Amino acid sequence: MERTGGFLRRSLRFTVCIAGAGWILAAGSFMLCAAAASKGSGESKSQVESILTGKKTWKEWQTQTDWDSYSAETYRPSRDKLKKIGRLAQARKARFLVFAGSWCKDSEAHLPALMKVLNRAGISARDVELYGVDGNLTEPSGTARLHGIVTVPTILILSGEDELGRVVERPSASWEEDILEILSRK
Repeated sequence: MERTGGFLRRSLRFTVCIAGAGWILAAGSFMLCAAAASKGSGESKSQVESILTGKKTWKEWQTQTDWDSYSAETYRPSRDKLKKIGRLAQARKARFLVFAGSWCKDSEAHLPALMKVLNRAGISARDVELYGVDGNLTEPSGTARLHGIVTVPTILILSGEDELGRVVERPSASWEEDILEILSRK
C-alpha cells in the first residue's frame, strides 16, 4: 500500500511539474515578444522606430516592416477548405480583425500564412482589419484593448458585432482548419 501511495505522489508531482513547465514556456514566449518591443532590449534605434501601430493594410505592413519574408512560400493551404471559408465568410458577413506586432517573432512567423489564407479564400481587403500593436499590446484606436488582446498574433472573426471566435498566437491545426471551424459554428 505504501509503495502505491509513493508512486501516485511521484506521478502527481511529475504531472504538476510538466504542467508548470508548459505555463512557464507560454509566459516566456510572451515575455520574449514583449521584451523585443521595448527600447531597453538591445535593438538599434531604427528597429525600435519600425514598430507599427494602428490600422494598416497588408501592403502597408509589408512596405513598413523589415521582415525576412511575407509570402509564406512553403505554406500550402487546402483549396477545398479555402473555398468553404470564402462561402461561409460571405454567408455570415464575417469580418476579420488581426492584431500583430511588427517586433514579434511569432507575428513574423504566422502572419504571412494567415494573410495568404484570407487572400486565397477570396476575403475582401475591406473585411480584414490589421492592427499593429506596441510592446504593451496597445494601438491608437483602442481596438486591441476593447477586444482584450493579450498576445499576438491574434485573429478575431466577427459577424456583425458578435465574436464568432478567435485564434491566439498560432492555429491549433492549420489557419484554414481553425478559421473554417470558427465560421462553421452555429
